[in-house]
Amino acid sequence: MAEDNPGAPRLRISAYRDNAGSLPDIPEAWVAHRERAKVLAEVVSESGAFQVVDAGDFNDETRTHEFAEAILEIIQHPAAQVALSAAAVYLLKVLTKPLDKKVEEAVGYLYDKLFSAFRKKRIGEFFITLPDGQRIRVDSNCDVEITVRDGKLHHLKIDTLPAPSSGP
Repeated sequence: MAEDNPGAPRLRISAYRDNAGSLPDIPEAWVAHRERAKVLAEVVSESGAFQVVDAGDFNDETRTHEFAEAILEIIQHPAAQVALSAAAVYLLKVLTKPLDKKVEEAVGYLYDKLFSAFRKKRIGEFFITLPDGQRIRVDSNCDVEITVRDGKLHHLKIDTLPAPSSGP
């Protein structure tokens, strides 16, 4: 666990194991559980932008947990010159404004890293919850659901997102 940085914005990331639903004690569940923990460690170490406040069940060595959540503090902007994918740029446009620039960059960075891990079957369905409660969810079919501040849902098909210059 990390020290608290009063006022630092926090994001919650939640992810299923890639083989969610499998028996918890089979070797494949342990492999998937540990792979998901590696993804969290990579996201934090590669960006230099996050401090883990609570790793939740990501690193549990006694049970595999189908679902795990972690809380990350944004301690600085993600690594310099991070180029966000067109999908991340578009998703950020759907979120209710105004968002702090550091939060926006961190969310885009997390989305790209987690979606890449999802595509490579390193994690299963995942969620990113913003400090203001807005949430991005990517389900097992690559469908994206964004819940904005007023509770309104936006459903997007990740493979058919409009170009980043167009609006939601």
